[in-house]
Amino acid sequence: MVPPAIRMIERRVAELMFAHLCHELIGPVTAINNGFELVEAGEPVPEDVRDLLVRSAKTGSQRLRFYRIAYGWLADDASFGIEDARVLLDEFLDGGKVALRWLNVARLGPIGARLLLNAVALGAETLPRGGTVTADIRNGHTTELALVCIGDGARISEECIRAIAPDVDVAGLTPRSVHAYFARRFAEAHGGTLRISAAAPGKVEFVVTMPNGA
Repeated sequence: MVPPAIRMIERRVAELMFAHLCHELIGPVTAINNGFELVEAGEPVPEDVRDLLVRSAKTGSQRLRFYRIAYGWLADDASFGIEDARVLLDEFLDGGKVALRWLNVARLGPIGARLLLNAVALGAETLPRGGTVTADIRNGHTTELALVCIGDGARISEECIRAIAPDVDVAGLTPRSVHAYFARRFAEAHGGTLRISAAAPGKVEFVVTMPNGA
């Protein structure tokens, strides 16, 4: 039987994950709703509004696909790999202010590829004004993923730093920090680690390690 305290932790994390996901989707969904209100009112729809509707529908669809894999369950884990992750990441960052650069792309198993999604999304969150996330993946005795996030105003918030810490108090998590918590716990659940290796004004570095074949 699951102790009540554990059930409370799981419920709180689930609630915060839903809140984070809704935050990611509210922008494009609201834009689509506003556009269709014009259509239903019989008002002329300017070309820029039509473009906004198309972009918003595309963005909403891309984010749903991304988070379905990053947060969800795969019916066929074995079929998901690094190339699938790269496609999802290109879509996720499409049209935004963050660019993804690859130094080295090694083979990743399905767990490693999903962890890559979460790590890059976490890196993008440290770049509120835009910038570059550079990913370097190497296979040795273990697989190591290094992410270097560089941009004007790049920083990791104190609440995210606490969320990544092993002794985090789940009661202190927020919708803004729960993704960092999830990424670390996802890594640990599969025998890996996620840590901040460096943080300075304009630059944040993460390192993810995982067993080979993960």
